[in-house]
Formats: sequence, C-alpha cells, structure tokens
Amino acid sequence: MLSELPPNVVLLLLQIVLARQQEICRIDKDKDFDQLIIEPILDNKILYQFTTHALTQLYSPQVKSLTIRKLKTLLAEIFENRFKSAAEYSDALTERFQKEEATVVTLANFYYNWRVMQLEQNLIPTARDDIINLIQ
Repeated sequence: MLSELPPNVVLLLLQIVLARQQEICRIDKDKDFDQLIIEPILDNKILYQFTTHALTQLYSPQVKSLTIRKLKTLLAEIFENRFKSAAEYSDALTERFQKEEATVVTLANFYYNWRVMQLEQNLIPTARDDIINLIQ
C-alpha cells in the first residue's frame, strides 16, 4: 500500500496524525506526547481527515475506501520502512535520517525533504521547460 502513495500524500497523513496526537494530549493530560509520536493513536477522526482531504482525493483516490484497520497497517508500514523509500532520490537523505529514531515528527521531516527534492529535481524543471515551450 505504501508503494502506491506519493510522498506528498504520506506527508499529509503524517501531518494529520501529528496534529491529532497533539490534540489528544491537550484533551487527556495523562497522555505522554513523546510516547504518542512513537506509537500514535489512530482513530476515525484521522481516517476521515485523510480520506476526505482534497490532496488525497487528487493524488490517491484509491484511499477513499480505506478502513481504520488498513490505515493502521499503512502507518505501521511507514514506520517499518522508515527512511528507505527515497533511496532513488538521494542516498544522503536516507543516510541522514537513518540515524534518527522513527517518530511521526522525524518521518514527516523525511517525507517533507523528499518532496522538496522531488520538486527541485523533477517537477520544477519539467514545468519550466513546459512554460518555455508554450511561450515559444
């Protein structure tokens, strides 16, 4: 399932999960935020926000049928694969994050950096070339 999702969609999921963990800590003062970013609580609120978000619907419409069980499996897969996914873009990026503990925050930082790298190396140059071709 993870291999089907582009990095920007995975990043969105991690951002939604992080925001929800912060909300849970504000509601329940007994919850330890440091523990929640290592083992996040997933609920229907996260599922709804993720599956109905415009970015998810645009880039990964197949996620619309995601269940809470599949969401938990997906997040476990993200944590399990950690920082391996971006090896095609940069070994340096993967190596930099391999040394860090896998938390929602470090994974979100990794996917953010991966997305920026994708934009810089592929999408922006392609868009620039397309614009130049249109102008000519």
